[in-house]
Amino acid sequence: MTDAQSLILTASRSPELSAHFKAIAEMDVAGMPKYGRAEIHGLVRATVCRTYAPALLELAHLVAAASCLGAWENLFWGTHPVRASHFSAFFHEACGRGCLACKDGVMSIRYPDGQFSIRFGRMSFLSALMDMLVAVLGYDVVDDHLTSLRASSRTAADVSAAARGLAKAYYAFLKNHVPPAQGQRKFRTLATFMTERAGSGFSGRDIADDAILAFWQTHAADAGDGQDFKTYVATFRAFLHFLEALEQAERIVALEQARPVGTGEGEIDVAVGARCDLSEAVNPLEALCAGAGARVKFLNKQEQARLSLLFEAGTLALRLPVSLLRCEVFGKTQSRLTQGVRRGIGAAGLHDMARDGGEGDYLVVREELARLRDGLSRVLLASLFALVDAKSPEAISLLLDLAEGFDATVCAPLLKDMEGESLAERFLALLALPERAPPPLPDLMTAAEKAFMGLSRQGFEGVPGQDPELLEAFESGSPLVQAIRSGISGWLSATDAMDWPDLFIRDRETFLDVFSRIYGDAHVAARI
Repeated sequence: MTDAQSLILTASRSPELSAHFKAIAEMDVAGMPKYGRAEIHGLVRATVCRTYAPALLELAHLVAAASCLGAWENLFWGTHPVRASHFSAFFHEACGRGCLACKDGVMSIRYPDGQFSIRFGRMSFLSALMDMLVAVLGYDVVDDHLTSLRASSRTAADVSAAARGLAKAYYAFLKNHVPPAQGQRKFRTLATFMTERAGSGFSGRDIADDAILAFWQTHAADAGDGQDFKTYVATFRAFLHFLEALEQAERIVALEQARPVGTGEGEIDVAVGARCDLSEAVNPLEALCAGAGARVKFLNKQEQARLSLLFEAGTLALRLPVSLLRCEVFGKTQSRLTQGVRRGIGAAGLHDMARDGGEGDYLVVREELARLRDGLSRVLLASLFALVDAKSPEAISLLLDLAEGFDATVCAPLLKDMEGESLAERFLALLALPERAPPPLPDLMTAAEKAFMGLSRQGFEGVPGQDPELLEAFESGSPLVQAIRSGISGWLSATDAMDWPDLFIRDRETFLDVFSRIYGDAHVAARI
């Protein structure tokens, strides 16, 4: 397993599951660690990668073998650390008699309908798996699945049925704690590609725009084992999730190394409680649409759609600016091509779709984003008027953001004569007196009133001071709109120096070539 794949295992589990792994890693017997690193790592990998079914079959056979010597619990919860020598000694006296046989480090158990063998060196890992099952499912549930294996008349078929029952129960628990198998296959495909490209020690810093494009060129036409990399947008999103998992895991590992627990032997997870805070950053667009945006139309649906991918990518949009614009331009062209294929449009129609594009070039998209940013400035001005009119203290932080360079300390002498119990109340009262307020506040409030009166969107026709719900929407929504405008400005500024026209020309040929391979129309590329 590569270093990056190991990191992904760290990130691909819930805090609750991590807590269980940690508890098992910290188990001790007679003052010694019950398990070593190899057993814990094997348990984590089998669980997170969902490859535990063969191990559960082995475990069920081990329980059946232990039941030949009495209660199977004695094998797993004795008074000695779990080592291969412990298991060898446990079975030694019984081997060679009845249904058990031991030879060359292997224990075999015979049934009326077959035989099964398990290495003693494997049993420590199986014991850790048993502890995990009891921890997450409960002893009674585990014992119910295994009770048939206590009978002397048990068969290999009985053992297989018990193992399937445990696998089903474990799967049900893990549904809410590890990513779906398809998502993990995608991660492994991306990790393999990056390993071949940058070496086994690659990190998130090695994933750049050119790497994402190269991956898509290679995998776009693959059938994919359920892994859909056909569209460039799907590929970009897969890399976003992959990067987020890598970076979250790197932060977790850094925490573990900085804050070791005990001796460090066998420990695999620290600061479980902090995990949820490591990677969770608020998406202001998503928060706005889910909350205040339902009451006040700060953004219309078209504007939301234009900004959606930018804010889904978050800070990664700054690291992958070209990939973002490739999605906005060629991703939408590909979406129309896909719809065209579904509608049965022929080669000529596909040719026209690919040739016309419809989204313009990279500069067109950047210009649209700049207009959106400027439109949000007008929305914020209108929101300022609504908040000031309602005498909301939330207006002050918005005003200071819009009045760039304004030194609020000049208001201090003026506030002494204003009515109000708090400074906020006095400041808001000052804003209502343009003849006394210092510049640029009078002009700013005039512009704010004009913007409010000029907007015909939902929420801007009301009177927030007389509608508590409307006022709450402005108070909670305005900071999110500020964050959205700031995010657009930051991205445009950070990517301003790039040679977008030349890049678009080169990308256009690349995308048309891949489109021709995906949709089976060589003329799409050849005739444009």
